[in-house]
Amino acid sequence: MAKDGSEQGSGKVGINTRLAHSGNNPHDYFGFVNPPVVHASTVLFPNAAAM
Repeated sequence: MAKDGSEQGSGKVGINTRLAHSGNNPHDYFGFVNPPVVHASTVLFPNAAAM
């Protein structure tokens, strides 16, 4: 798929290719294909029962 979501090449993209590339938007992440990993040391819960 092209950056704008359009198909390239033969114009026919199989379901496996569409599924593998769906949800990836490199433009949102400065060219990176996968979203960045966010490291955090604190996890908050509304109360002890929610843990």
